[in-house]
Amino acid sequence: YKAGKVALNPPTLARNFISNLFQVNMSGIRVDRVPGVAYDGAKGLYTKDIDFRKFERYGGFKTNFSQSELREVLAKYDKLKGSTTDNFFMGIADLTRYYGKIDDIYKLGLFKDALHNQGMSPADAAIFAHKWGMDYSLTSRSIKHIRRTVLPMSTYYYKIAPLIAETLVKRPLNIAKWAAVPYI
Repeated sequence: YKAGKVALNPPTLARNFISNLFQVNMSGIRVDRVPGVAYDGAKGLYTKDIDFRKFERYGGFKTNFSQSELREVLAKYDKLKGSTTDNFFMGIADLTRYYGKIDDIYKLGLFKDALHNQGMSPADAAIFAHKWGMDYSLTSRSIKHIRRTVLPMSTYYYKIAPLIAETLVKRPLNIAKWAAVPYI
């Protein structure tokens, strides 16, 4: 159920991609630079460049977005055609691990930007990327329990609320401009 409602749901994938754009902007990166941050993250994941390896050492992610994994996704879809129900659901469960790659792209992009454009040390850049890229594994046990039992999306709200509060205090125009868009 959760796989269908989150990781394999195209509207949810789009919302995740777009919400990450807003989060990058909330971090203090100008809106015109946000697509470049995403591009740099995607390129770094694909090429496994030096920044990828640095971020990996700082716990940035456990996997990478290589061409072989893209082929693996396509191969899994091919296997699902005409399979039994069990194989179908096992294949769906395997595919959900690729959902997190959207966050990996943005986290690596944030890391690279913090290193090269903001002058942060690798350790500080990793903390910055985990914070604004919202590493969902870094949360309290109570929130993890709530996520597994009552509210599956509770971690997002737990992580985004302090980021919104910080942005409202430090960079209020970063949120105000988006609130004004419907009126323009």
